[in-house]
Amino acid sequence: MDYDILVLGGGIGGYVAAIRAAKGGAKVALVEKNHIGGTCLNYGCIPTKSLIRSAEVLDTVKNASDFGVKATGAELDLESVIKRKDNIVKMLTEGVEGLLNANQITIYNSMGNVKDARTVEVKDSSGKSLDLTTNKLIIATGSVTTIPNIPGVDLPGVITSKEVLNITDLPEEVCIVGGGVIGLEFAYILNAFGAKVTVLELLPEILPKAERELVNYLLDSFREKGISILTKAQVNAIEESEPGMNVMFYHNDEEKTLQSGLVLMAVGREPNLAGLDALNLKRNSSKGIIVNSSMETSLPGVYAIGDVTGGVQLAHVATAQGIVAAENALGEEAKFNSNSIPYCIYSKPEMAWVGLTEEEAKEKYGRIKVGRFPFTGSGKAMVYGDTSGLVKMIIDEKYGEIVGLHLIGPEATNMIAEGVLARMLEATVIELAATIHPHPTLSEVLMEAAHMTLDQGIHYI
Repeated sequence: MDYDILVLGGGIGGYVAAIRAAKGGAKVALVEKNHIGGTCLNYGCIPTKSLIRSAEVLDTVKNASDFGVKATGAELDLESVIKRKDNIVKMLTEGVEGLLNANQITIYNSMGNVKDARTVEVKDSSGKSLDLTTNKLIIATGSVTTIPNIPGVDLPGVITSKEVLNITDLPEEVCIVGGGVIGLEFAYILNAFGAKVTVLELLPEILPKAERELVNYLLDSFREKGISILTKAQVNAIEESEPGMNVMFYHNDEEKTLQSGLVLMAVGREPNLAGLDALNLKRNSSKGIIVNSSMETSLPGVYAIGDVTGGVQLAHVATAQGIVAAENALGEEAKFNSNSIPYCIYSKPEMAWVGLTEEEAKEKYGRIKVGRFPFTGSGKAMVYGDTSGLVKMIIDEKYGEIVGLHLIGPEATNMIAEGVLARMLEATVIELAATIHPHPTLSEVLMEAAHMTLDQGIHYI
């Protein structure tokens, strides 16, 4: 065998799996046809958060007088925003490549065509085909943007989340097709940058798997910003107009037309199965590769991780699964725990959650208790200048175990990690309430929510 373990796909799950395997003593190859870091690092998580940070700074400067600071003439320099984003991505991708090299992982910048469970065909730098053999194979090919079958979707004015990352000339009006996490984050970004944004979502509800109370809070906040969100909106066609685009859609049993300077397709992503046909792996209803808790596919010695499995499409899930797959490929025993996955939306306000919603908890446990604590009761939130949002804690009443934690407000995506740890350790509400939190910090709202759940609220009635 040329390699002990070959990883197909150099995204965040793939390169993490490769490094973990190398640190376990394996001879490892990584095959990536585009850029190391994959979608997350190059076109997703990192660049979008860079744009969000620029939007936050712009908002802070515009409202500097609220903090006793005089600032005038604040305006957006979109070209500089994009340049900053590109520099961040460049530094991180170079850093990842340095880690791979330091761990003596052989990198093949090529499309990988899997011929069988132990052989992957690549092309060398001269374009010559080369067969790589491996003892174990980890598939980490990620996902691709879903392009719906809508007339006009291929027009120049219709773009995806990849192209919008490099936009330097923002039109006055933007239509976003799709109200999932991607669509909502770009709705916040583009609105903050000065565009009038309309989101068209086919489903009856935005974020149907999230806690409804917090989703409604988020939607109210978006509406206050001037972002229009229409649910049960089915887009039928897109046409060029003068100027911009016309988006035709059904809403409330009426055919309507929306004029927009740009149309952003954000209807989701689907597993990238290119080059894998020869394996004939079993797939699920999402077209993803079926795996067990060890991340092993229907073929022994072949593992799959991340978006290609058709499961939860999150970078941190791919990372965790990559480590599990690598450890099992090394001969160890590891299992992926899907009960403590954090979900995050990096808008303003931020939203994050782990575990069950109130409705799900009632269905599973019957008797539950719910505690809420608003950020208006946080001294640090007041100092921070943002008291919007709340924490909602859900416990199983019989044992007091925390089964769901939902946050909306400042730094929610950072603070959810405490809830993830609580879920992993099966912590009780009493244990979290007794955990000393530093003061003044935003994290105190978690402790306060635990007190509220126990009917022992201190800083809120």
